[in-house]
Amino acid sequence: MLLLAVKTWLAFYFEHPPFLLMLFLHKTAEALGVLVMWFGADGLVRAAMRWPWFGWLTGFSFMIYVLHVPLANYATEAALRAWPGQNLLVFLLLPLAIVLLAVLLGAVLRRLVPGVYSILTGGRGL
Repeated sequence: MLLLAVKTWLAFYFEHPPFLLMLFLHKTAEALGVLVMWFGADGLVRAAMRWPWFGWLTGFSFMIYVLHVPLANYATEAALRAWPGQNLLVFLLLPLAIVLLAVLLGAVLRRLVPGVYSILTGGRGL
C-alpha cells in the first residue's frame, strides 16, 4: 500500500514524473498485487462469501470483467476532459460507478432475458 501511495503521490505531484521510475513502481505494484491476492486472499474471500450480498455480486463477475476495460478507458478519458483537475476523484470513483453499471446491467439482463444472459456469460452467474 505504501508503494501505491508513493506512486499515486508522484503521479499527481509532478506534471511529468520520471517515466522509468513510474514504470518500475507500476510493475512492482502489479507483481505484489498478484502475489498478495494469490497467497493471501483466501481468508478474506471466505469471510466475504458469508455475506449474502457479496455472494450475489459474485454472480456478476463475468459482466464486470467484460465491461470494465472498454468502459474504463473511454469513460476515464471523457471524465478527465469534463472535470479537469479532478483526476484523483475520477480515478477513485469512476471504477466504482463502472462496476455498479455492470452489476445493474447484468441483473436486468438476468432477470428479463435469462437466455440472452446465459449466452453472453456462457452460463456463468445463473
